[in-house]
Amino acid sequence: MFGRRSDRVRPESGSEMRPGIKAAEKPGSTRKTEAKKEAEAKTEAEAKTEAEAKTEAGTGMRTEMRTEMMAASETGMKAGLRARCQAGMERRKEKRSQILLKWRNNPKHDETIAFLNRYSLLFHALLSCAICFVIEWVSRHSFVEACAFVIDRNLVFLYNAFIVWATLMLVYIVKRRAAARAFISVFWLFLGVVNGIILANRVSPFGWTDLSMVGDLLTMKSNYFTDWQAVIAIVIVVLLCLMLLGLCLKGPKFVGKTHRFTGAFFALVVIAFILPGVTDAAKSSNVLAEYFSNLAQGYKDYGFVYSFTSSALDTGMAEPEGYSEETIQAILAGEE
Repeated sequence: MFGRRSDRVRPESGSEMRPGIKAAEKPGSTRKTEAKKEAEAKTEAEAKTEAEAKTEAGTGMRTEMRTEMMAASETGMKAGLRARCQAGMERRKEKRSQILLKWRNNPKHDETIAFLNRYSLLFHALLSCAICFVIEWVSRHSFVEACAFVIDRNLVFLYNAFIVWATLMLVYIVKRRAAARAFISVFWLFLGVVNGIILANRVSPFGWTDLSMVGDLLTMKSNYFTDWQAVIAIVIVVLLCLMLLGLCLKGPKFVGKTHRFTGAFFALVVIAFILPGVTDAAKSSNVLAEYFSNLAQGYKDYGFVYSFTSSALDTGMAEPEGYSEETIQAILAGEE
């Protein structure tokens, strides 16, 4: 009558699959997925590269800013230190100026200067004795031996001081007498110190002939002093020269009238006539010796100032009368 209705229901498309069989993917969908992944990977790589670049740029900027800040800080510190040093120098200069102004405005200042000028020859004698004592102290490397020389050979010591005193007569020629006194005093003390250094390394004392070997000083430095000692000596000499130059340019001047011709005349009389006369009298009375059989002992017995001056004036045997090349040739021909 009626036909049988089938109990199986046809599955809808894509709703159910048989067991063990996967749904087949479409080829176009696979390519889109891979392209999307590649784009995402490329985007991530670009983002990572950009982040790294920004990090490096930030690090470089921070380093540059740190360097600039350090440089600015160092420059500021230097400028501040320079300003503080300059301010300190100005304060010290102002303080010295105030002290000098206060001393010059003091009523006792003029009285003291007038007293020193009035008895300057006497003070020169005391200064000469002090210079000679320091020279002997340095040359003998002993304070006790220097005192013994002053006591035992007092006339010789006074004669050495007289030589220094005669050279101090030159200060009356110039206006800046303080600078001239300082120059002459430093000159004699420098020679005495050089003699002390030389005697610490050899037996023969410092003489006038050693000045001709000043050019060999650099080759002899290993025997007399080390490199550091040479540097220290050069620094001291430069400082002394600067001090003397400062005294010559900025030092005090003699207020009164400078009698240059009168001062030069008296200095000439003392150095050219009185000093040689006193020297001949001392030699004739055996206070001084004209010839040293032992040079080192002669310096000890008669003092450095006299011995050095003698080496400068007596440089060797004088040429005898009638000495010539023809005379020598005639003598040699006669012997043959």
